[in-house]
Amino acid sequence: MTAPPATPPQVIAALQLALGAEHAAIFGYAALGPWLPTAQATRAHRDEAAHRAARDALIVTVAAGGQTPMPSAGSYAVPSKLDSAASARRYALSLETTCCQQWRYVVAVGAGAAPAVVVDAVRNLTASAVRATQWRTALTPSAPTTAFPGI
Repeated sequence: MTAPPATPPQVIAALQLALGAEHAAIFGYAALGPWLPTAQATRAHRDEAAHRAARDALIVTVAAGGQTPMPSAGSYAVPSKLDSAASARRYALSLETTCCQQWRYVVAVGAGAAPAVVVDAVRNLTASAVRATQWRTALTPSAPTTAFPGI
């Protein structure tokens, strides 16, 4: 049995950026609860749990690549106008959009260099894109999707 190939440094760097986005999403979702109606607050809790799972998997992947995973910051910027259900939905959408961008970057950097990482990145990109679509639908039901999430 052969050892799996080492993850290239540029892929680890991209994973660290995705890890930062996941940390920020977890922090951000915790701020949404008071502003959302019950069904959407439940969705926010579920989305936060998904980001925690992605974060935990990223920590393992980065550590397996021989690097120290980026720690969570003490706090992250929250919109100053987070004062309504609509502003909470916009913030949730922005969190998911940022995660899409970071996961898309992992796909681009990892293509050809780290196939297993790319498979995970595509899965996470897809999950964030689906969550973004759900939040976008709550904001603008007539335009719930965007072409090429993360680009």
